[in-house]
Amino acid sequence: MGRIFSDIWSGARRAWDPRGNDESNQLNRTKRVQATALAAIGTKVVALLTAIVSIRLTLPYLGAERYGMWMTVVSAAAMLSFSDLGMSSTVTTFIASASGGERDRMAQTYVSSAFVLLLSTAIVLIACFFLAYPFVPWASLFNVHSSKAVAEAGPTTAIFFLGTILCVPFSIVGRVQLGLQEGYKLHIWTAVGSLTTLIGVAFCARFATALGPFVMVSVFCPLLAMVCNGLSYFTKVEPQLRPRFSLFRLDVARQIAASGGIFLLQQVLSAFIYGVDGLIIVRVLGPAAVAEYSVAQRLFAMALLSQFLSLPLWPAFGDAFARGDKAWLLSSIPRSIALNVGMNFAVGIVLSVSGKDILRFWTAGAIVPGIALLIAFAFRAGQQGFDETLSAMLNHEPTMARHMVYYGAAAVASLFLKIVMCYQWGSPGVVWAGTLAFALFHALPSTNLVRKRLRTCSSL
Repeated sequence: MGRIFSDIWSGARRAWDPRGNDESNQLNRTKRVQATALAAIGTKVVALLTAIVSIRLTLPYLGAERYGMWMTVVSAAAMLSFSDLGMSSTVTTFIASASGGERDRMAQTYVSSAFVLLLSTAIVLIACFFLAYPFVPWASLFNVHSSKAVAEAGPTTAIFFLGTILCVPFSIVGRVQLGLQEGYKLHIWTAVGSLTTLIGVAFCARFATALGPFVMVSVFCPLLAMVCNGLSYFTKVEPQLRPRFSLFRLDVARQIAASGGIFLLQQVLSAFIYGVDGLIIVRVLGPAAVAEYSVAQRLFAMALLSQFLSLPLWPAFGDAFARGDKAWLLSSIPRSIALNVGMNFAVGIVLSVSGKDILRFWTAGAIVPGIALLIAFAFRAGQQGFDETLSAMLNHEPTMARHMVYYGAAAVASLFLKIVMCYQWGSPGVVWAGTLAFALFHALPSTNLVRKRLRTCSSL
């Protein structure tokens, strides 16, 4: 572990200085991607170990029903991804594509205005949730029946919702770091949050607490790490970008909100793609099936590298398109696709073979998914690596709107197919439905859009 973080720090020190000149921009851009990707690998190792130990500690005393309810809450939380209204992603895109002088003049106003909007949104959402809380039949919603699960359904959801929504305004520091291609700092603080969560989970398991305290440390420890990241970054590294209420401008806020509309659409669609899986399975097959699906999903999600590798590519592609650096794009795009798809599929094949043994150890034999579910996740892993690379290239002007059309078509098709195929083939059918829909409605047309974008790219 020490060697990993030593490599991360060395890569970070060699990474680009955002105030440098443009003569070696291609090399500097590549270094920034490498530094952030290296940090992402270290973070994924920490997250994987944390998840394995956490499940090993908690599943035996929670039981399948309560653990399945907890995993349903976690999966449904993806539906809250729209709560930032796409504004934080807009800040990342602006900073990534702006050159020095423009960034220095406008970035602070953008960051401050976005923070105020995100904080206001979080306050409104929290107020609405607690107004509606007494009227929601939480136990019936999660289809749980034991006395403990029924009693914990509402409080568990409330704690998780509060912690998740509070992350929205404070996540802006990570978006700024991504835009400046300093994502390695975000990943290191994320790893700190994971390790802190593990300590809290171990404490809860040692004293066999109720589900509430376990949920509390699971959501508030990462939030604490996020706050510490912001305090450190905005006081020592980029103090001029520190959000200030006095710098809020209504005209800039309107611009951010308008530009964030496309990202908001993508976030809402992502809720259909990933967040609805647990709800579909729990209604069709019950909480126990959600527990089986979720442990397999978490295993593959933690072991795949593309979800973090694609993050540094997003601002890097934006910077290259903005500068008209066609040579770097032509050399980097094929390598990025091959790397993301190759790594994901290779890991997926390994996990489809060894996943049952890993999960048998992981869950102490309580939950062992079938081979059909593991194979389905392996193929989705390869497809996911391809889609993430395409999104990193196309989530910039002028291709964002067209890309969202393809993304939306795939999301709607996947929702319909997941419901139908869940009834026919169970949990594996849900996975295959998403893979099929995105291959047909997103990957094929988006590939053609990338080719058109490259033909029109020219040096500034």
